[in-house]
Amino acid sequence: MGMKFIMAITILFLIVYFPRVAGWFAWMKPQGLLKADKQHRFALIVPARDEGRAVLPLFASIEAQSYKKELFDTYVIVKNPNDEVIGYAKDINAYVYVDEEQKSKGDCLDYCIRHILASGRKYDGYIIVDADCRLDNGFLENMNDAMKTGAKVITGRKIAGNYTCGNRGAVNAVTCLNGLIWPIIDELGNRYKSAVGLTTMPITTGILICGDLVEEWGGWNYRQTLTEDMELLRDCACKGIKTFHYSYARLYLEEAPSHTDTNRRRTRWMTGMVEADRIYYRELFKRRGLWALIDNYYILSLWIVYIYIGVLSATALYSLLTLHFPEALAAFLLIYTAFFALSVMAVLADWNNIGLSWVKKLCLMLIHPLFYMEYIFIVGRAVLGIKPESWEKIGRVQY
Repeated sequence: MGMKFIMAITILFLIVYFPRVAGWFAWMKPQGLLKADKQHRFALIVPARDEGRAVLPLFASIEAQSYKKELFDTYVIVKNPNDEVIGYAKDINAYVYVDEEQKSKGDCLDYCIRHILASGRKYDGYIIVDADCRLDNGFLENMNDAMKTGAKVITGRKIAGNYTCGNRGAVNAVTCLNGLIWPIIDELGNRYKSAVGLTTMPITTGILICGDLVEEWGGWNYRQTLTEDMELLRDCACKGIKTFHYSYARLYLEEAPSHTDTNRRRTRWMTGMVEADRIYYRELFKRRGLWALIDNYYILSLWIVYIYIGVLSATALYSLLTLHFPEALAAFLLIYTAFFALSVMAVLADWNNIGLSWVKKLCLMLIHPLFYMEYIFIVGRAVLGIKPESWEKIGRVQY
């Protein structure tokens, strides 16, 4: 494996991955503002087991919504009947459900949705929000406007909220580095996919699912993996369910300040992605037509990166073992360069939301590729079937 091989695999990667890179620039054009013809009625669902006081910023942001209070109901789901969250939920007049059997977020959502449907209460949309989020004051209003598109699944723009949560201890190197995942998913991914009508990545926080679709499901059907959103994405593609991303519906997510907790989440995500692809790949490739082929390309494009990085990593290791140090260095630098390009675009796309000086933002660009290289080991473990046995609680900023 010499330099010629390294250059050949790199040129092939650039050719194959170029369409995906072209989509990174969609964020430079502001998304068009929408205005709904009517105001819809929403159920706001908050899975909140063992979250304690961490739910308080979210509950305060729900209370501060500009949307009419009579047009949405809040549902909070816990596991323990003695959970202190129940008291906080009652303070905002939320409905509270206790599901003592839940093992995952998917179980929690299924329990809540089934009980809402059984109650006879009708909603035009079901909005799911994680307990570690804060909603922009106009979040529900913007979600209502986004329903004008006719999409059945709508996602809002997710932003790292540690910079603005009012707690100095909430910002450290780990939170800054991991916070770049949201502009990568939304600004460098969902913005372009939404603009051209491809299936967007429906992370299940800050997401709206139309009421008629939920009623058709009769509950929450995505519980085969630890990442229900990866299943939802692939099922939407297979069934032709229209998705949309609306960047004006903003919510702020708390990033865990611990590197260990961050890696737990990343492991769960990658394991779920691998499992979801194993479950759905046959259905995805049964779809016919050019547009289905293009949609599949964007859904599975991460595998292009993982294969390229995996080949370079193996090349670097082999070159080190055989004392071919120039080849090892070249492979490492190419891996770094690939992630550096992504990091630069992510920081630029989220520039105004990153509460750091321009010098620290530059440092973030330089260090983030090294942080991202950890995915080499995380994806490797997922592919080999080494996975967490169950959902694990992630550490929170203390309030």
